[in-house]
Amino acid sequence: MAELIVFPDVEQLLIDYLTPSLAVPVGTAVPNPRPTSFVTVNRFGGPRRGLVVDDAQLGFEYWAERESQAAQLAQLVRAHINALQGQRVNGVQVYRVREFAGPANLPDPLSGQPRYVQQFGVQVRGTAL
Repeated sequence: MAELIVFPDVEQLLIDYLTPSLAVPVGTAVPNPRPTSFVTVNRFGGPRRGLVVDDAQLGFEYWAERESQAAQLAQLVRAHINALQGQRVNGVQVYRVREFAGPANLPDPLSGQPRYVQQFGVQVRGTAL
């Protein structure tokens, strides 16, 4: 029988990692009630690489009152995510971080609120059951 490998919830891992470092809410959805500034992180796919490596592909969105604030938030998160490579976070080994798309100015079409977006790949190690 093949070995059973379980991978961590990378969205929650990154939310837990970023929350203490940011002065804004971080989650997978727009908070209700909606604050003026916040960050969302959503996994949109990514394959398993070998037996124990999950290559999560993630999209980040940064909302703020002004474009300059959203851009600064994007750069701050960018620095934190890129610093993860080779680190152990909450017991999870992060092997590699890749930027698929750097910060891009993309105002929210529904609210008109300033928003930046960005995409990363984060490779993490799974654990055997």
